[in-house]
Amino acid sequence: MKIPWALRAVAWLVSLPPRRWVLALGAGLGTLVWRLGIRRRVALENARFALGDEAAARAAVRGAYRNLGMVLVETFLAIRMSDAELAEAVRLDNVEALEGAVAQGKGVVVVAGHFGNWELLGAAASRRGIVFHAIVRQLKGPMNALLHGARAIAGLREIGAKGTFHEALDVLRRGEILAVIIDQNMLRSRGIFVDFFGRKACTTPAPALLADRTGALVMGAFPVREGPMRWRVVFEGPYELPKDVEEHTQRLQNIMESWVRRHPDHWFWMHRRWKTRPLEEAEAPGLPPREAPASPAPPADLGPGSSR
Repeated sequence: MKIPWALRAVAWLVSLPPRRWVLALGAGLGTLVWRLGIRRRVALENARFALGDEAAARAAVRGAYRNLGMVLVETFLAIRMSDAELAEAVRLDNVEALEGAVAQGKGVVVVAGHFGNWELLGAAASRRGIVFHAIVRQLKGPMNALLHGARAIAGLREIGAKGTFHEALDVLRRGEILAVIIDQNMLRSRGIFVDFFGRKACTTPAPALLADRTGALVMGAFPVREGPMRWRVVFEGPYELPKDVEEHTQRLQNIMESWVRRHPDHWFWMHRRWKTRPLEEAEAPGLPPREAPASPAPPADLGPGSSR
């Protein structure tokens, strides 16, 4: 595809200094955002609840801001990297399991989250010839336009967030890969409530619904930082998951939670993950009880359902 001039310019600029300098600049930018307090209150509230310790929460959130600044730089650096350079920078662990799942022809739902460098995940796989179709939310603004452009160049095929059910089914019925972000807050009408760190979170049931409808296999993808511009993407599965939509969705959230607990500085704590509440506690003060029941299954619109 033709690279937009602005994206080309940004990629060129970040590639000019020594890589270690520009990565340090990205980490410093993230630290600056932390010090300026942008969404810091939300991030700390989330981390305190999930981790249960003030020191651990602050360390996780500070690390998450630093990681996010580096992720931004790494995404643009990858545009000008050769296939060999990117393969060295992003190691795909257990990718043979993903390729074997694709070879079965049933389609594969790959679940991921705002964890690690989710942008490089698709880019590195695409360079290996593994194409991801991803359900994404089209965000506005010049920086988001650059990110959408970077994804297109990387080979990621985006599916708009609204009215996606039939398009997602078509991807799986062709035996291809559909990536679904499972750690984003949903509107009550589009999600079901399952536990995430012991608190009810409105969650997309898309992996369960799509796998049940098509027979697709379900796997996970989790990028773990090993250094500046050094990642190991762990592919897990295929998972043995129940047919029941709520139980299926809960097990996937358990997997996501286990990765966040192992690498709390990798997760996007700034997102209002628990914003949507069950009807019976929507007006209750304080933190919601853990035993709140799940909501009904959502309609066919699989896209993200609320703002961050």
